[in-house]
Amino acid sequence: MTTTAIPTSIHPPGDDTDGRPRRRGSRPLRIARGAVFLAVVVVLAGFIYQHAASAVDDINHPPPGELIEVGDHRLHLFCQGSGSPTVVLESGLGGFSQDWSHLQPDVATTTRVCAYDRAGYGWSDGVDEPKTSIETADDLHTLLVDGGETGPFLLVGHSLGGLHARTFALRYPDDVAAVILVDSSHEQQTTRLAMVAPLDDAQLTGLTLCHRLAPLGLPRLLGVNDGAVPSTLPISADTRAAWVSRLNQTRFCATVRDELVAARAETSRVTPPAGLGDVPLTVLASGRDPFAEQEPVDGVTEGDLDDAARIAAELQVELAELSTRSTHRVVAEAGHYIHWDQPADVVDAIDDAISSWREARPVESTTDDD
Repeated sequence: MTTTAIPTSIHPPGDDTDGRPRRRGSRPLRIARGAVFLAVVVVLAGFIYQHAASAVDDINHPPPGELIEVGDHRLHLFCQGSGSPTVVLESGLGGFSQDWSHLQPDVATTTRVCAYDRAGYGWSDGVDEPKTSIETADDLHTLLVDGGETGPFLLVGHSLGGLHARTFALRYPDDVAAVILVDSSHEQQTTRLAMVAPLDDAQLTGLTLCHRLAPLGLPRLLGVNDGAVPSTLPISADTRAAWVSRLNQTRFCATVRDELVAARAETSRVTPPAGLGDVPLTVLASGRDPFAEQEPVDGVTEGDLDDAARIAAELQVELAELSTRSTHRVVAEAGHYIHWDQPADVVDAIDDAISSWREARPVESTTDDD
């Protein structure tokens, strides 16, 4: 007796229901689908990596100071030492409290000194819109008062921070002992340095790209921002790691980009900077040509770079003329970041301003009740 095998399927493998061979899709289509799937996996992995690494950073590197409510956000304030006047350190574009970590302890041996993070930087909360210089000055005043710090304040401002420091002095003159500008920005610099505007445009393009890639963790993975921490600064490994951790926050590049756009508006004014009256003022200017190592690029010639260097020096002279009690010092061998290249010069300027303020204080009379 013969047996007939009963098929387990009424359709041969590879056939459609009508008996025609099943079409599995063309090879280019399969490759495209695979590429899309791989891209999705890479993006998700990047998001997870950035989120996880940021969470680890927050655990390993908590804020060294306090987070204080200022309006609808919190700002980070870190103070050391005791004495009066209280020195307040204001960073430049893209900077925050860690910028001063190598010299703040030295200043703290003489008086009270505070560094802080503007909105979106360091350990401070981010905001939806970049702050104007007036808003920044008001935020700083609220931060100091609510943080329990008492004036008068000796304001030290680097680059864009110099503009913020002067704005603070104009709005709160009774709370200011002196102002020290460290290669400060000038309200007309963008207009008067228009010949090198393409350099700012290139920076803005780079920051925009960094902002878009940051959520994927690529800037962190490639160490794009790590080089912003000078290798020559005498700081501990933990301080350096904390600094780098803040540079790798997802919002960092966006914050710098937004502040750069806002700074262009702040430094494109028609009117010159407002005078500070007789507020003691020290202007520390870079002794190096800020464009000496810049190669000519499209739209910027070597002659443009020479003109820009001359105008940049003139702007510092003009800043020194804002007070009837001013000192203008050109710091030899220092670039734009004087407080990194020659920190001793900045500390000396702070010490001189403190001594002058203390010597000028009226001696309080005492009464013998006996």
